[in-house]
Amino acid sequence: MKKRIFYTLIIVFTLISLSGCMFLFRDKHTENNVITKKIDVGSITVEDLQTLVQETIAKVENTVIAITYTEGVFPQTTSLGSGVIIERHTVLKDPTKPEADDNIDYYDYLVVTNRHVVMYKTRLARNLKVYLGNVDLSIDASCVYYDRNVDLALVNFKSTVYLPVALIGDSTTLKKGSFAIALGNPYDLSFYSSATFGIVSHPLRYLTDDIFNSTSTKENVYIQHDVAINSGNSGGGLFDIYGNLIGINTMKIIGQDNDIENMGFSIPSETVKQIVAKYKAQ
Repeated sequence: MKKRIFYTLIIVFTLISLSGCMFLFRDKHTENNVITKKIDVGSITVEDLQTLVQETIAKVENTVIAITYTEGVFPQTTSLGSGVIIERHTVLKDPTKPEADDNIDYYDYLVVTNRHVVMYKTRLARNLKVYLGNVDLSIDASCVYYDRNVDLALVNFKSTVYLPVALIGDSTTLKKGSFAIALGNPYDLSFYSSATFGIVSHPLRYLTDDIFNSTSTKENVYIQHDVAINSGNSGGGLFDIYGNLIGINTMKIIGQDNDIENMGFSIPSETVKQIVAKYKAQ
């Protein structure tokens, strides 16, 4: 979504099931096997859920970084997006010696983001940088791969700063109502590492992408969710309640009159795995 606009849920369930009911008029006793079913939630409390969400955010927040570039002179275009660190390799000063603090030269990182985050018009942006808000550091970066059919790209940067790596989860296990957490950088860097919380609205949506402003009708798979995302969240992570990366936030539908809310879409983590495999197979 960079800095541009891209495209209440009341569900009423009425369940009438005569086959699930047993009517015994002889002793004036009626039993409904559906509505009397008990669900044991044990000792789970709202505070327990809140603590779990907070702990998960603390665990994964530094795996999400900002990606920026500046292009042109008059007018100048400044872009802001997000990215998720998915690999870290340690480069040693002396490879013949074991890994130790005094023998570490730097860390080599691989980041997944959206293709449109690293594109300027129809080409790769120049002056690409990553911003690490936890240490207030901007670092040169490069796009090492982007896919023409799926809105995903891979970015590389090197740093002496040690950063955690996101664990890529299994998006095929998601269900409607699964909890989800979004982390990213909406609007500008003043709101770096913002977290929002919601649920998966639908685990498999097929949407047509506008690929390089073409007339392609290819449909790609997305996770629909109601977690708040905005301009700048593109490329940021969608995580499950345990901190596994389940998607890359890509777009939302807002309607022509901004009359649609809570319709965000993420590229599933299974697609991310496929893109990483394609990159490594080159």
